[in-house]
Amino acid sequence: MVDKRPHCSAQASVAPTSVMNFASAFGRALIGLLADRIGVSNAFFVSLMISALAQLVLWNLAEVYVMTMVFSAVVGASSGNFVSLLAPVIAEMFGTQKLATLSGLLILFNLVGNFSGPPLACAILSATGSWHATISFSGGVRILGAAFFLYAQLKKEPRILAVY
Repeated sequence: MVDKRPHCSAQASVAPTSVMNFASAFGRALIGLLADRIGVSNAFFVSLMISALAQLVLWNLAEVYVMTMVFSAVVGASSGNFVSLLAPVIAEMFGTQKLATLSGLLILFNLVGNFSGPPLACAILSATGSWHATISFSGGVRILGAAFFLYAQLKKEPRILAVY
């Protein structure tokens, strides 16, 4: 199976990364405004879901350059929120007593995904011959992460979208 991917110049091939980084700057600022309105944990969950759904839907449909740019903008605007909201989410869920320790542990646990992600993606691509399977796996893992976060949030406050 051969995937259709856009063929573009070297200059055009780096533009999605620039768009993603530019959108991330705005996303990190806007998520703070959203968190002030709907609560930190709710804003964090929304950003996780937007990022996951963008990966599952937009990236899988990105057979033309414009869709790649749209995907880059949406993921850029929603993915950087992990950095912006990590400390407030930890403080909201566990208190501030051991904020530094918990922040360090959560970032340490990212190591598992950072080290295992590329070899898993390569194995999936080698087994299927399709980037769509790799993209879908990655988006599915993001959905799973959002589900775990929602579970933790509901254990703390058993009302959906509770602001606390």
